[in-house]
Amino acid sequence: MTKKRVVKTAPGFENEILSSIRPLSLDAKQNASVAYDTLWLIDPPIKSRCGLLDSRYEVFALEIEGSPNILFVVSIDRSDTDTTTILLHGILSALNIIDASGQLAARHLSSTHRPWET
Repeated sequence: MTKKRVVKTAPGFENEILSSIRPLSLDAKQNASVAYDTLWLIDPPIKSRCGLLDSRYEVFALEIEGSPNILFVVSIDRSDTDTTTILLHGILSALNIIDASGQLAARHLSSTHRPWET
């Protein structure tokens, strides 16, 4: 049986996430939309993995085609055996992306003092 997939914004952070997307160029927004649509079908590539938060959330920074310095941060809740839940956290610049993506996901998931493994 195939697991159900759910892709959604981190609850309570919708405005922040939209604000991170708003300044992007039209091309970057369209390419981010393609990345979003792909999440409904497959997990992000392993090369995009940043780390594991709280031994539960696998955090990824997805490249946006045509925008090499802009990354789309998402996390996958690996604790649910029936559903693959993918949370969107927003857009970050590529500078220090591993730490920045972990901090962003931790804040959205109320996990500020939980383990971060890279």
